[in-house]
Amino acid sequence: MNWSHDRRYTMRVRKTKRYAMIYADYYDWERVRRQPSLGLQLTGCLRKDEEIIRTSKKKLRDIEKSDIPREVKPNIEPEIDFITYFRETISRKTSDRNYRTTLTLFLKFNKSKSLPINKFDNSICQGFQDYLLNQKFSRSTANTYLRCFRYVINNALKHDIITRNPARHISSIRFEKKGIECLTIVEIERLNSTPYDYQELKAGFISACFSVKKWSTF
Repeated sequence: MNWSHDRRYTMRVRKTKRYAMIYADYYDWERVRRQPSLGLQLTGCLRKDEEIIRTSKKKLRDIEKSDIPREVKPNIEPEIDFITYFRETISRKTSDRNYRTTLTLFLKFNKSKSLPINKFDNSICQGFQDYLLNQKFSRSTANTYLRCFRYVINNALKHDIITRNPARHISSIRFEKKGIECLTIVEIERLNSTPYDYQELKAGFISACFSVKKWSTF
């Protein structure tokens, strides 16, 4: 059973063995599907259920009113600086090498050490993606830096620094995944029999060939 409120906002009933719970079903302005409970349930009594449905419709209208398009809200305070926020955000990362490199690249792209966050829009995000694609590193590396860039943007959204995502229409950078070339048993045996002055280093490398650990962890 369901009652259409409009094209986007709908009331639905989720039935269990004991209850018939009423919930909303709609897509918000970020095209994310939401299905919050309206905190009401049908009783099976026609008169009571008519009142419950009226109350549910009112709650649904309240949800619709509160779901204001993010595009019509003022995006952010103009005095907040995006680059300052970028720097502060990545300083909290325990492993931030890629994030620091991303910030360095963005500063080179932006050609300025400051960027008022109310000037931070889709054209800047698109321009930075193009800038990454024009660098000498691989498309895979460019996509890594783009992910770091998006992390900062999503973090700003999460903490209400901005009210819309200027990078939401920018796709990830596609790249071909290269297969990993492994040493053969014969090649490992040849390395093992080759004299080498640093025996501990050699033993660590040979051990890494037969374990799930990366060589960089030794």
